[in-house]
Amino acid sequence: MKPLPPTLRERRRYLAIEAYSEDAISQSDLAAEIWNAAGSLFGDKGSSECGLRIISFKGGHGIVRCSGDMVREARAVLATITAVKGTRVGIMVRGVAGTIRAATEKYILGDIELRAETGEKEIRCSGITGKAVRRVVDEIDILSDDQNAVQMMNRSSTRYIGATVFDITDRR
Repeated sequence: MKPLPPTLRERRRYLAIEAYSEDAISQSDLAAEIWNAAGSLFGDKGSSECGLRIISFKGGHGIVRCSGDMVREARAVLATITAVKGTRVGIMVRGVAGTIRAATEKYILGDIELRAETGEKEIRCSGITGKAVRRVVDEIDILSDDQNAVQMMNRSSTRYIGATVFDITDRR
């Protein structure tokens, strides 16, 4: 069977999420809770049309895939989740993107802070550290030394995190 051409495929959107919880929660527990919430909110037919899947979840940050025309419903499902396996949790949608790479770069690896230490430009990005390797006008390429960020970038076949001066909160 031949694969569908890109014009006939179902459009997908990727929601970058951040989970605040009292204890650590696993990806499988969160996935089960998302499906339970979708089922109770929209029923079996509506939850399957929503097409919710967790692409990745680690350290309170994750990416959830949904159908392109069901973004509002997916946000509603995530907003209704208050507990995972008895642990209180709050899920915030940081942003929506059309690709996994865009969701990761814009919303998960965001909040970049540029600091000058001993003549080198050190980057702090929500606990992710690295060095500014190139700056062209308003754009900065960052080489991360954080293992989680390196693994995430390896999945998207990129080596550097891109940032602009507008992403930087502290410009010294």
